[in-house]
Amino acid sequence: MNKDISDMIVQLGNFQKAIQAWECSGDPVKKATLRSYINQNSSVVQKIIAQTGCFKRLTVSPPPAVGGMIMQNLNPFDVIFLPPYSMNIVPIISDIIDQAIGILKTDPPQLKRMKLEPTEIVIKEHYVDPTRIRELETISSRKFDTSKLVKLCKELNIANKNSCYMTIAILTRTIIDHVPPLLDMKTFSEVANNYQKSTKSFKKSMKQLQDSMRNISDSVLHTTIRKKESIPTFVQVDFSADLDVLFGEIVRVNKK
Repeated sequence: MNKDISDMIVQLGNFQKAIQAWECSGDPVKKATLRSYINQNSSVVQKIIAQTGCFKRLTVSPPPAVGGMIMQNLNPFDVIFLPPYSMNIVPIISDIIDQAIGILKTDPPQLKRMKLEPTEIVIKEHYVDPTRIRELETISSRKFDTSKLVKLCKELNIANKNSCYMTIAILTRTIIDHVPPLLDMKTFSEVANNYQKSTKSFKKSMKQLQDSMRNISDSVLHTTIRKKESIPTFVQVDFSADLDVLFGEIVRVNKK
């Protein structure tokens, strides 16, 4: 590895440590010093990331309960200190930096072949829509208590807000194992394969959860430590639409 590449890796690592320290620090003086460092080095860091092809822009939707405009083509480095809708931008930038460092370490010649156009990623404020959570809270049943399900949904949203993607996979797996009795089924495999009270599109969504999502969560839960790891991204664990279809059916069949 040549010195220029090494210097880039060090610069990215120092910037990553600075934004993480700024986020966690409670000392106003230290926070101000870190903020100055971040502002002074942001432009250079963005140029390095662009060379690796890892630079991303965001599309951010407002919380449903709050409303507001959808922000598109947002540069995450421009909103570190004033994030939209109180989002935590630091984990997103930290992930981008990790990806860029990975490119620099493993395949420097690839830099010459990289497209420099930024990729757009969509950031969802909520993994489970608050309206859907309220609907689940209103289910009244003598047989079932939905308080644990509601709590799991709220924790999913906390994990989503903080970019805890492995936690999202684990919680989603926990939810699909938890809810089958609400649809008069014993297991989620039965929901995916034998449930007859809904549509073909419902069955397709349930197959996604049963097959693809379960495999991803199995990998998170059961893969032992390895020499090299690939950390899940939001794209890999985003089954929010299929989960909403499941919740919608649960609400429908349990309405009084």
